[in-house]
Amino acid sequence: MTHAHAARPPRVAAGPAAREPAPGALPAWLAVLWAAALVATLAFAAVGGVHHAAVGVVTGAAFMALGAGMVVLLAPSDRVFVTRLFVGGFLARYVAALFITGAVMIAGLPGLEGGKDYLHWEASGWAVAEAWRSGSPTVHLTDKDPGYYYLVGAVFALTGRVAVAPLLLNGLFGAGAAVVAFFLALQVYDRRRAAVAGYLAAFLPTLLVWSGMVYKDVVLSFFVVACASAAIAISRQVSARSVCALGASLVPLFMIRPDTGVTIVGSAALLVGLTGRRRGSKLAALAVAGGVLLLFLAVLQGAGLGGKMDLLARFPNPLTSVAVARESWANEVGAGSSGLTRYLYGRNLLLAPHLLLAAMVLPFVLPLPGTTGGMMSIGTFLMPGQILWLLLLPGLLAGMAGAVRERAAAGIFLAGLVLAMALGVALAGYFSNPRYLVQGVPLMLVLSAAGIGYLRQRLLLYVSMLLCSVVVFCLYALARGS
Repeated sequence: MTHAHAARPPRVAAGPAAREPAPGALPAWLAVLWAAALVATLAFAAVGGVHHAAVGVVTGAAFMALGAGMVVLLAPSDRVFVTRLFVGGFLARYVAALFITGAVMIAGLPGLEGGKDYLHWEASGWAVAEAWRSGSPTVHLTDKDPGYYYLVGAVFALTGRVAVAPLLLNGLFGAGAAVVAFFLALQVYDRRRAAVAGYLAAFLPTLLVWSGMVYKDVVLSFFVVACASAAIAISRQVSARSVCALGASLVPLFMIRPDTGVTIVGSAALLVGLTGRRRGSKLAALAVAGGVLLLFLAVLQGAGLGGKMDLLARFPNPLTSVAVARESWANEVGAGSSGLTRYLYGRNLLLAPHLLLAAMVLPFVLPLPGTTGGMMSIGTFLMPGQILWLLLLPGLLAGMAGAVRERAAAGIFLAGLVLAMALGVALAGYFSNPRYLVQGVPLMLVLSAAGIGYLRQRLLLYVSMLLCSVVVFCLYALARGS
């Protein structure tokens, strides 16, 4: 009996690795996504016409092949998992793009929050494409941040004015952001948490919805998470690869949204100066000073000091600009809110509590269906992501707290970057439009994956934090609805 017991093979612990399909097999969830993409294509052909559906299929196949090819080149050690993650994330965004575009064709744009912006990006991108074809200048067709206009124009130049085509470009960058979020989490944490972060970034409903509309925020999220990953790599060991990756990510980031670029460069300079191998040197001190200055300029810029490129022109009048920004917050947030909010704004109280609340609440609160135009509104599409955000909020807070408790420089950098972007959104007066925080969602999901790993064995703590999150969310919903 002893010999038989000794010959028994060891037990393998159940877990994701034990349930992972064979390398050549197609996972069930990926097969479901392929089927959903086929059904969505047929439905879209019935609504939008065969030509638009065919262009969407060809464009989607080209973008998916391009992204999958780059993944194969960049990820030899995790090739199978990362390729499946990218393909699955892109297919989910493909389905979302067809669904939302079909809904817009059927119901029109009035129910979509930000419908004018939706039309603006599409019309401006088409104008850029037409200007390129005719050899006309494009300077007057864009604002001071032309990057996304050029991307949309390039897609339209290749496909014609097919509404779903630029959305598939969003899908390419959105799925790529999930892959980069996986590798970023792998840099900072372990593979299990990295896989959770990758899956969340690939399939979070909020990201799928915003990817299905002509907005630049999903494209921004790719460059933000790429910059963060390169900055962490540089803080540990300076290499030509990491420096080139940071530069290649910052150039399009500044062309699409310069204020986010300033925030990231300032935060990265602080990270490298305080935690790099040469910390304590004059070069490190210079990096810290430069980072503080850049973050200060980003805060002033968000507070209304000249918007984008003309920041220094209004630099002598910061108090006046802050007062103007405060009035805009009062008009936007206080007009339709509860008596308590109007009391706080009406009494000219300090805005620090409001900014802290905005920085912590904005990432998790999305527009409610009753406030954005009815059942066909973007608020209705966002409801699944809204619910999931509430479930992830304790994980995000635990991830931030864990980084501070363990004095993990990379985790503190990610947490600080998330809060800096949230603070910038609050300062700019976009308290009621969390779309501007979509650019930081992959970073939040990396921290959430780390926090979820910590809370798995602390169920009571998770439930307590979740209840607090629900209370804050309900108070916010009541303030907006009253």
